[in-house]
Amino acid sequence: MIDQTRNPLAPLAVRYLTDRDLVARFSVSRATIWRWVSEGFLTPVRLTPGTTRFLLADIETFEAQRRAASAVSGQERDTAADKA
Repeated sequence: MIDQTRNPLAPLAVRYLTDRDLVARFSVSRATIWRWVSEGFLTPVRLTPGTTRFLLADIETFEAQRRAASAVSGQERDTAADKA
């Protein structure tokens, strides 16, 4: 068997998070995590009928999008305050 940790051509390891991991990461309830799923912000991966996870890469993308949206929102507030 090939040692994936030493093979430079091996794909990067895929990391999964549970909904409870996301609860801890974002300090929100499990209901909020699943609301975000229903609103299309997060996409879970069903590994088996009883096992649903979230790709870490997708969560990091979600965080980057939220930071960008927050920055734009802050700039709009600053512009509106300058005009007032």
